[in-house]
Amino acid sequence: MGSERDIQIGDWVTCYYAGYWQIVEIKHSLGNSQFSDLLAIVKKGFTPSMKFGLSLKFCDIDWCKKISGSEFYSIENYFKENPDKKRAFDAYDGPLIGIAKGWVVDVSDEEVKIYNDKIKTLPKYFSIGQFNRLAEETGLRKHMYPSSKKAKYLLTVMTYPWLTDEKNKSPLYFSEGIVKKPQTK
Repeated sequence: MGSERDIQIGDWVTCYYAGYWQIVEIKHSLGNSQFSDLLAIVKKGFTPSMKFGLSLKFCDIDWCKKISGSEFYSIENYFKENPDKKRAFDAYDGPLIGIAKGWVVDVSDEEVKIYNDKIKTLPKYFSIGQFNRLAEETGLRKHMYPSSKKAKYLLTVMTYPWLTDEKNKSPLYFSEGIVKKPQTK
């Protein structure tokens, strides 16, 4: 798709993801060659068949294309006829899923609190080097695996393409800590 750099916040677009999305924010992508210099945070309003649905994602702005007049009027009319859906759309605020690195963690229930307290000592946004040093120094690294059927916990660090250490041009991460692994059947 060609770049449509005249896209602005509030515009309705089609993009990499199926359906109709509204641009809610435009961010600069710093130091990430997978994306152009601009990213759009888009809020889904409708599926391709105009069924109402909500989600929040980001994509390269070069994949966004403004919708036609008839599509725009369909959205406007839907919201006029369904003001409760318009309020729900306007109020929707995420979650916005980022780019994740994750591990299963094989620790006892008691150790989870200890390691989570140590993870909380990291800055709000940290480099992967800072995280790796903490994992090594605290002994957490020996409990982290790419996969394990017996582990009960997950540890994920997340980033966004615009969340970057401008000085080093490297991603910055954040984490909610170690959480219980969802049960699978």
